[in-house]
Amino acid sequence: MIDNTVVCAKMTATNIMGTSVVSDVGCGAHIFIPVLPDPPRNLVNNADVTNKSRASFSWVEGASTGGKPILNYRVSYDQSSGNWVILTSTLTS
Repeated sequence: MIDNTVVCAKMTATNIMGTSVVSDVGCGAHIFIPVLPDPPRNLVNNADVTNKSRASFSWVEGASTGGKPILNYRVSYDQSSGNWVILTSTLTS
């Protein structure tokens, strides 16, 4: 989810003579706060390609990238031991 927060502000101006009174409130500026991306969804084994020495998966990008492009994906696997091992951290598609 992207946090796109509306900001309201008041201002004063200062010169050698002093500081003005406070302005009226102005709203509408947006502060963009990127957040962590959502995890990939619908991870599915491609059985036509997967064999003893190769694994092939497809997935759908998470609902939100957190406001920035996804740089890479990390793939971890477990052979029923409860010990997840990172296979790669540089997968881009």
